[in-house]
Amino acid sequence: CPLVAAQCRRGFAGETPVTISAERLEQFLESEITTFALRQPEPVKISQILQKPGRSVLKDMAEIVHQEIPVRFAARIKQLETLPGWDEIQEIAEIRNVFATSFKSIRMVRPDSPDFIQVIKDLKERHALVVPTLAMGVRHLLSQHPNDLSEDFANDLLNRFFFSRIGTEMLTSQFLALHHSPTGIVDRNCDPVRVCELAAKSAQ
Repeated sequence: CPLVAAQCRRGFAGETPVTISAERLEQFLESEITTFALRQPEPVKISQILQKPGRSVLKDMAEIVHQEIPVRFAARIKQLETLPGWDEIQEIAEIRNVFATSFKSIRMVRPDSPDFIQVIKDLKERHALVVPTLAMGVRHLLSQHPNDLSEDFANDLLNRFFFSRIGTEMLTSQFLALHHSPTGIVDRNCDPVRVCELAAKSAQ
């Protein structure tokens, strides 16, 4: 149900739906961000991605995305909130809002809902400019705190942030691709060695 509604009814299988105000719902979802940030992401095995094509694969992938993406997004939100004066840097505050919005949108829909695929599509579009926006925000952060933060700190922050992004991008892309291809983004005929050789040659 939309977060902008005056009231919102949220219920799951076996539970009695409870009607609460939009303001109370927002407070609850913000507290969930803190709770989820304390959890450890579950590693996704390649065997889970390379299951035999079938309806259960899409269902399983939806459940993985629904379970794991909020944990990873919550961790990134809290990572941003540890930066000094993060809320005074427009780009960093914007990125925090992007991840919070996506976290809440996933938490407000079931993985077996027909709306789940649109939630993920909207998420992908919302996050399209995260990389350049965050890079610019970190640059501004360094300029405002030259004595407190170093280039090494900034590089480590960006490396950890973007490394985590690779995982979430893979999960959401695979989920969406499974709606059009039985193997999703996976090319079972791919030769990793050949790909690395071509990449090395291209970089020379």
